[in-house]
Amino acid sequence: MTYARMYDRSEALAIFLLNKYPGKSAILLWGDKENDMLCCMLAALKTGRPYVVIPYYYPESRIRQIMDNCGPCAVFAPCPKPFPINGLDEYRQDAIDALCAEYAGRTVDPSNWIQPDDTACIIYTSGSTGTPKGVLVSWKNIETMTNFYYPIVNFGIDRPRALNFSPYAFSTSLTVVYSNMGRLGSTLYAVPAAMVKDFPSLFAYFLQVDPHYFTCTPSFANLCLRDERFSRENLPSLRRIGIGGEVLSGALARRLRERLPGVILGNGYGSTELTAASIVCDLSEEMISQGDPMPIGYAAPQDRCLVCDEAGNELPDGEIGELVVISDLVTKGYNHMPEKTAELYFTAADGRRGFHTRDLVRKEGTLYYYIGRLDNQVKVGGYRVEMEEVERHLSRVDCVAQCAVAPATQDGRVLMLVAYVVLKPHEKKGISTTVSIKKALAEMVQPYMIPQKIVFLDALPRNTNGKIDRPRLKEMSVVLNP
Repeated sequence: MTYARMYDRSEALAIFLLNKYPGKSAILLWGDKENDMLCCMLAALKTGRPYVVIPYYYPESRIRQIMDNCGPCAVFAPCPKPFPINGLDEYRQDAIDALCAEYAGRTVDPSNWIQPDDTACIIYTSGSTGTPKGVLVSWKNIETMTNFYYPIVNFGIDRPRALNFSPYAFSTSLTVVYSNMGRLGSTLYAVPAAMVKDFPSLFAYFLQVDPHYFTCTPSFANLCLRDERFSRENLPSLRRIGIGGEVLSGALARRLRERLPGVILGNGYGSTELTAASIVCDLSEEMISQGDPMPIGYAAPQDRCLVCDEAGNELPDGEIGELVVISDLVTKGYNHMPEKTAELYFTAADGRRGFHTRDLVRKEGTLYYYIGRLDNQVKVGGYRVEMEEVERHLSRVDCVAQCAVAPATQDGRVLMLVAYVVLKPHEKKGISTTVSIKKALAEMVQPYMIPQKIVFLDALPRNTNGKIDRPRLKEMSVVLNP
């Protein structure tokens, strides 16, 4: 799809939305990486309303929770799979095509466009209660992020190529859509969800595209390094790899540098509440050679990134504390969750938004180093997962009597989740039970929240207070080196 075609289709769809659905109610987008997902995003922005992306593989329970929270007026569904819930006006691909033909040639008055303080999109994460938290991302947040990323991804290349890897439902996709596509005019090469699950096909596509820029998790970079074709010779156009979502080890950074000499290796830190990433850096030879921990980067220009103790006092360099960010990258809060918003968000003295990340860091000069979480939350494959939420759903599976979930780590990053399960009497341990548990979980949670390994125990380990011995579970969560 050309930029001109995308623009014209978004104009037509925006005219339709303004005529059919006056007001600012959200629009649901149901699909994956179809071209018209981008057209529908732009159409929503041209009418001054937010869009909410729901990937076609989400379980029905989560879809209902999202719908209840955002109150959409309609759903655009350019993917082949129909939207599973009745009650909303649904526009599938044939209807989208018909609307684009009917309203072709008409343009939207710019007075209808999204304004800086308007909510541009609502991106959902999961809370410890299992209720999705809808993060309100303003247009000002996106503009700030785009200005921040522009010098990072601008290599002065005519028609740069970028892998469109991250699902549109996650904040990491905002950098690709708005920085690479919107600001740089990059050609986006879509990586659909089905391809992500088929690494040989994905890697062949990766080599075929030979992108100038892409972002990934350390886990994906590790997978690439297993293939000898992942080299400078086979990726001559590659300029920069952005690493994020998990802890980057010094060993992995060195292997990437050896395999891809001359390619910029960037590390970073961020969250949905911070629009995308707010701390980044290009790793120097000195940084890589110093070993672990690797720095996560420098704060974005004009941002205040504080390391604070429990009382909120700023700590001196070298001491570990909670990262508190004051920035125009800090989003507006959680949709219809005032108590949770008040708990983590605040307004600083200069009028900007602030956010308590609940992440532990330390600062050395102008560089920040990630230490860990203040709560029971980890990142798996770049996605934040609260283990208590996984346990809550796992305990609902019929054959499960007791359960606990622990992360299996290597070099400071989470490789996967391991579930420890005590079965009900007369239930049999084995592959068939493992399969049935995972199948049941797939109906309740997103794919990345399903533990990759299930270990059956006669009893969960307990500490002297009778509580589950989680440090012991972490010790038990041993996996082979990749």
